Amino acid sequence: MKIIALIAVVVFSFAILISCQQSMCVSEGASIATPYGSKLVEQLQVGDIVLSPDPVTAQMYTGRVVSIQTAARKCLVMTFENGAVLRVTPEHPVWDALESEFKPAAEFSVSDFVSVSIPESQAKSRTRIIHIDKQVERCRVFNLSIASRPHTFVANGVVVHNKPPLPNPPPPPVTDLRVEPVDDTSALAIWTEPGPTFTRLSTAQFFLDTVEVTDSTLDMAREITVDLMATAGGSVDSTVLTGLKPSTAYHTRMRVFGGGFSALSNSAIFTTGP
Repeated sequence: MKIIALIAVVVFSFAILISCQQSMCVSEGASIATPYGSKLVEQLQVGDIVLSPDPVTAQMYTGRVVSIQTAARKCLVMTFENGAVLRVTPEHPVWDALESEFKPAAEFSVSDFVSVSIPESQAKSRTRIIHIDKQVERCRVFNLSIASRPHTFVANGVVVHNKPPLPNPPPPPVTDLRVEPVDDTSALAIWTEPGPTFTRLSTAQFFLDTVEVTDSTLDMAREITVDLMATAGGSVDSTVLTGLKPSTAYHTRMRVFGGGFSALSNSAIFTTGP
């Protein structure tokens, strides 16, 4: 029975280690921001509430700790010009304040900027990395799972993600596409980019046919692709569709790309001149 119990302990410990390796961990001694002041990560318990900022909008949320895992992992140390120091596993996502995205800590370089959250004022700012030490020995680390809208927490003042960033969901479809003829062979398409204002859209595809365009008939429709240059969701956009046939009634639908393609838009019908 002792042997079985020992095997069970070893298997359980290995499972925790693997879980923390697959997830993202901060080291023992990290100060985690909560609505009631800072708390060391090793003092947190499941059910505790932590601050969870949205690094895009700067809005502050709270989130409940739903699980805590611990293991021994090799970490790197990021030192910032504001005096903060963050010790995390190389895979842990940290918010890149210039690129506006989460990146693994190991992908940062000296002079890069990270986001800093100040719980007392609920302000958001940034600080520059002045040193990165990637040759740090193993230390005790903690993986936190936070149930919150942005799935973030604040460790030593720095905004970090509590798990690998999920792929961005595809944007919702355009709902107000309209197309106005310009001349015999071109038309102006106008629409509002879908999604929240922080959604970045890179491509728009237009599908034109003389009959109704559906998902099953896309291969038969005329396709026109337009680069949106990282247009923000919520903005009004337009483009000229060229190379059309004169005196032709076109059914037009579109979709946009931002983390995936949206569903097809509403259908807009127009007729080219003369």
